[in-house]
Formats: sequence, C-alpha cells, structure tokens
Amino acid sequence: MLHTAKVNEELYQKARELVTDVHAKVLKILKRGENVVVSNGEYMPCYNAVIKACDSSQEPTANKDEKIQNNEERLFNWFKQLIKEYLLGDVQESNLIMDQEQYIEKVYKQYKNFQIYLHWLSRLFYYLDQFFLKNKNSTLHVEGFKIYRDDYFQIINNKLFNHIVNFQKMAREDQSIPRETVKRLIQIYQEVGFKKTVKLKKIANSSEFAYEVDDGSKYYEDNFQAKFADEMEQYYLKRVNEWSNLSTPEYVEQALKSLQKEEEIAQYFYSKSQKIIVNRIEQIVIQQQSETLANNEQTGLYSMLKEKKENEMKNLYKLFKRVAETLDHVAKKLGQYINYHGNIFNEQSDSRKSEGVTQKDIAVEFVQKVFALKKECDHLVQDVFNQDITIQKARDNAFQNFLNKNDKSTFFLATHADIILKQEGLQNEQEIEDRVQEIVGIFVYFYSRDTFFKHYQKFFSNRLLNATSRNKEAEKSLIARFKTEAGQTGVNKIETMLKDINNSEEFNQDNRKHISPLGIELNVSVLTTGSWPIANTQEKVSTPQVLKSSIEKFEQLYKSKYKGRNINWLYSQGTAEMQFRSKEKYLLIVNSYQMVALLSIQSQANTISYQKLVQISGIPENELEFLLMPFVKLKILNKSDEGDAFNNNSELSINSQFQNKLKKIKCIPGGKQAQQKKQKEDDEGRTQFMEEMNREREFIVDACIVRIMKSRKTMKHNDLFPEVIKLINNFKPEIPLIKRRIESLLDRDYLKRDENDRNTFIYVP
Repeated sequence: MLHTAKVNEELYQKARELVTDVHAKVLKILKRGENVVVSNGEYMPCYNAVIKACDSSQEPTANKDEKIQNNEERLFNWFKQLIKEYLLGDVQESNLIMDQEQYIEKVYKQYKNFQIYLHWLSRLFYYLDQFFLKNKNSTLHVEGFKIYRDDYFQIINNKLFNHIVNFQKMAREDQSIPRETVKRLIQIYQEVGFKKTVKLKKIANSSEFAYEVDDGSKYYEDNFQAKFADEMEQYYLKRVNEWSNLSTPEYVEQALKSLQKEEEIAQYFYSKSQKIIVNRIEQIVIQQQSETLANNEQTGLYSMLKEKKENEMKNLYKLFKRVAETLDHVAKKLGQYINYHGNIFNEQSDSRKSEGVTQKDIAVEFVQKVFALKKECDHLVQDVFNQDITIQKARDNAFQNFLNKNDKSTFFLATHADIILKQEGLQNEQEIEDRVQEIVGIFVYFYSRDTFFKHYQKFFSNRLLNATSRNKEAEKSLIARFKTEAGQTGVNKIETMLKDINNSEEFNQDNRKHISPLGIELNVSVLTTGSWPIANTQEKVSTPQVLKSSIEKFEQLYKSKYKGRNINWLYSQGTAEMQFRSKEKYLLIVNSYQMVALLSIQSQANTISYQKLVQISGIPENELEFLLMPFVKLKILNKSDEGDAFNNNSELSINSQFQNKLKKIKCIPGGKQAQQKKQKEDDEGRTQFMEEMNREREFIVDACIVRIMKSRKTMKHNDLFPEVIKLINNFKPEIPLIKRRIESLLDRDYLKRDENDRNTFIYVP
C-alpha cells in the first residue's frame, strides 16, 4: 500500500501520544514509590503503534519526490530525550538535599527507579531493539545506561565520591554509617562502566529485577579506585605523621589495628579493590617506616631481642610480613644480634687461654654459649618469626660468619662431642636425639668440615681404643647425621674406625679360648692403616717375654683368617690391667708403655738402671721418664736418687713393701703435669695438623679437577673454578689454592693448555 508523508507523520504522532500516556503513568507510580504495573491493554497499543510508525518509514510513497522522515530514528531520539529529561529532574531534586546521608540514599533510590523506568520505557520502544538498534550492535538498555553514565552520573560523581570518602573515614572511626547504601553506590561505578552489554536479570523468587553488565573495570578503576586510593594515601600520611612520636611497639600496635580495620572495610565495601588499596596503604604505613621502626635505638628490634620481648617481636613480624621486603630489616637485626654475641664468644675463648684455662674447659664454655644462642634464635625463628625463610637465612649466615672466624671452633665442637659421648646416663632416646641435634646444628655451619672431622677422628679414636664411649647408639646416630649433612666422603674414615673395632671385638671373642689358656687376657684392636689418626710407625719397643706367646698366637690366628695382611704392633696406643703383688694383691691400671716398663724391670730381678731400662724396653726416652713418674710417686717403684728427674745412673726397683688403701690403682699419668705435656703436644701438633690438612686438601682439589676435566675434556679457566667449588662440600677451597693445583697438574702433565687459547685447559689421558 502506498502512503504519504502525512500518513507517516500521523503514525508517528499516534505512537508518541500512546507512549506519552503510559510514560506519564510510570512516572507517577515511581514518584509515589509504588510497584510499576502496566496492563496489556495499556502496553500493547503502544507497542503496535511504535511498530506501525517504524514500518511506515520503510514503505514506498505515492509521490517519489516526497521525503518521508525516518520514524525509527525519531522515536529513538525521543527515547533518549525522555531518559535525559527524567534524569535531569533527579539531578535538580538531589541538589536540594544537603544532608550527606539523605543525599546518598536519594542517589541510590534514583538509581533503582531509573532501572525500573528504563525497563518499562524499553518495553514500550521494544520494536527498536529488534531491528533498528540490532543493526547498530546496541540495545535500548545499553543506550539508557550510557545516558545515565554520561549525562547524569558524571554530573553527580564528584559530590557522590566525596560523600563516600567521608563515610569511609567515619567507618574507620567506628561511627555509624548507612553501610549497605554506601556499598551499593560503590557497585554503581562498576555497573555503569560496562563495555558493551547490559542485560535484564530476573531475580529468582521475586517480582523484582536488576541489570547484569559485562566488565566495567576500566571505568570503576579510573573514577573510583584510583581516586579513592589517592584519598586513602593522604589520610594515612596524616596518620603516620600523628604516630611519629610513638615507640616502635606502640606504632606497630596502631598500624596493625588500622590495617585490620582497613581490610574489614575493604572486604565489605570494595572487595574488588581491596588488594590495591591496602597495598597502597601498606607502602605508607609499613614500607616507608620499616627502617626507622626496626632501627629505633630505644625500642627497635635490637632492643626487643636484648630484652626478650617476644610479643612485641611477634607484632613487628606480623606487620612487616605484609610487605615482604621489609623483613630484610628484621633479618639484618637478628644477624647483628647473633654476630655481636658470637664475636664476644670468640674473644672470650682467646682471652681465657691467657688466663690459664685448659683448652677442654674453653671448648666447653664456648660450645655451651653457642648452643644457648642457637637455641634462643631457633625459638625466635620458629615461634616468633613463623619460620620465615629470609630470617632463617639471616640466622644461618650469622652463625656461619662468627663460627668460621674462629679457627678453633671445629676443635671446640669436636671436644664437646667427645665429652657428651663419654657421659654416663645418656640412654633416653629423646635425650640422645637432642644432644645429636645440638652438635649437628652447629656442625652444618662450618666451612672447614674436614678439620672438624680430623679433630673428631682423634677423639673418636681415643674413645674406641680406651673404651670410654658410653653409648654406641649415640655414636651411630651422630655418624649417620654427619653422613646426611656432609656425604659419604666425610665419614668414610670414621665408619672404617667403627667397623675395625666391631670386627676386632668379634675376632677377640671368637679366639679367646685359644689365647686365654696362655695366661694373658689379650684384647687386640686391629686398625686399618690410613683410617686412624695414628702414625703407622715401626716402634722399637721390645715385646716382654711374658707376652710373646700370646701375641704370636694372635698373629697366627689373625693371618689364617685374613690372608696377606701384615700387623704392626703399636704399644703407644694400648692400655693394660696388671696384677701386682707385694704384701697384698693390687690391680694397676696402666698404658701399654708402662706395662712394658714394669715387665722389663721385673725381668731384671726387679732392679734396673734407668739407662738399661731405656735400652731393653725400646720405649722412647722422652716418654719413659714421664711414664715412670706415677710409679715413683705412688711408691710402686723405688728410685735411688732424690728429685723428679731421671739420669742414666738412677736405679729403679720394684717396691716389695708397697701398701695402699686402694686395691685398684690408676697409674696412667694425669694431673697438672699431664695437662702441661698435652698442651705442649697440642701446640707442637697444631702446625703439623694444619700441614696435614693442607696436604689432604691439595689431594682433594687435584682429584676434583681431574674428575671434572676427564668428563669435560676441555674447559675454560673461569668455568673450572666454580665447578671445583661446587663439588667440594667439606671445606671451602680458596681461589689461590685451586690456581696452585691447576699449575701443579699442568706441570705433571694431567692437563695442558690449548695452543690457541691459553685460558682453555685440555685433559691429558
């Protein structure tokens, strides 16, 4: 059907007329605050009129030259105009409200009314959604929300935002605010910031509805989040300034309370921004103040450590862990605390020697202080600082620092271990584990673990050979822990020592019936050469006649079981129990040299000159005089001349009239003289000890370099060094040592330099 512009205009005006009536009704109902209800009888005429008006624009006219207006475009523009007029009235109405709580309540109510209004208006113009706006990739709901955002919300935004900020400040001070309304208003920033989509969402089991939008983050972040974070930053800058005169614990308490409150507020009102806003606050409250708080001379962390204020330290850690990098200040202070005490321990260990205190007592004092400090710091790390990795590393680095400054610390710990393992009553499994853990807890900090093992071997050797160890399980447990921490290489010799003693005990037990009938109860420890800290020297000691048959029988039995093995007897290491008869019967506890000396005197009709005794016993003269002195002082031996010194003409004889209240008498040298002799030997042996250690380290570095080069074939000079350091875990090889060993291997043709690159080494098969 052909029609004219007049018909088209009439249809358009009819649509406007019908829509205007229903629109007016919706406005009246909204103003009264009642639920909007539009009957089908009212709705359908409007709907049909809009369809007819839109369709007429698409139909051909009777007069081709006659222009017909596009009713779809006109109705859409009118749709937008109605919304703008509606919202403009709301703006004017809101501006009359001065009370901020009434204002935000009004804005929120207007937003809800707008949604209802938009819903019904969109239904009246629904036909535009189906064709006109569909071609434009939009909807009436989208266009309505755009108008709300750009023509209404943007006008009220600043005033609304300021009210929200004020209410948030009131919330921080625990004042009553309209919480739910404020929360809903903040959500509006996200809803109006939609990207493309606005959809009607029916609320289940309700006659109400809401709108669902796609991600509105950008608008929300720009118009609320960023501005609100700036406001909070200014707020907390003022708070920090107010707290500046507080002590560290007081500041921490205020900061923790404020941040907890901030998180509660953020979680309720703007959870989407919680992390960003709280992080901004933490930068001001924690990070910018952390160094000052930790370093406060009167109330900072060092003061807390000295005064054992654990609750204050817990709170400080609780605050600082919110900003991970600030824990460096905690770690640094703990490290300073440990180093301070550790350096004092080191200085005291040096000064105590000049005061005449024995090395054993110095070792005990030093290790007990280190244990106490370690126990204190372990408690802090675990129970106060929540096993924080950064703080653990600081603790470990500090202990490493002061322990490795003291070149005697390895000896001190080995001495302590020796004392503990000789103690009676170490039977409880938990007690054993505690003592082992204490020792290993310090051992792991040593760079020179090989020197510790060297000292430990020496003490272990004495315990095994003199049967002074009181708990085999503790010994085994400690060795197992050393093996875990230092690897098999570190404990190879120690395990061999233990194996030697176990094998020797088993062999002695199995063959006792063959040796005992000879009148001597012989217990022999057969030691593997190279595994024990004992020089394998050929001693010139003459075996007493009374022992010869037993020793020969032992050798015969041993060599029949272990073919090809040679035995070298070391009297310098053994002990003996000798029955001694005078008027009564006594048991003498002596070392093997003393046994040989007494039996040598006995073999000479109980009387002998000192010079002859030296000759027939074969005992080194520098040892013999020292070993005879206990016999003279106890009057087991008579000495012809006065004084402690022996000369070649001194006559020695066994005292047949000897008497003593004790029936079991220890004759092994002890007391001050023995300590002086041991101290002298230790001083003389220290140089030898380090020479041996240096030789062993050279062998280890040589083997490591060869092993690496054999695998790699060629390697750059600068690449070889870190590889060597990485492979050696029982000491820390210094660069000069590695350089010297490379040069040595080059001289011995294990390596050669590349002809074209002097910094490249080549393995020589």
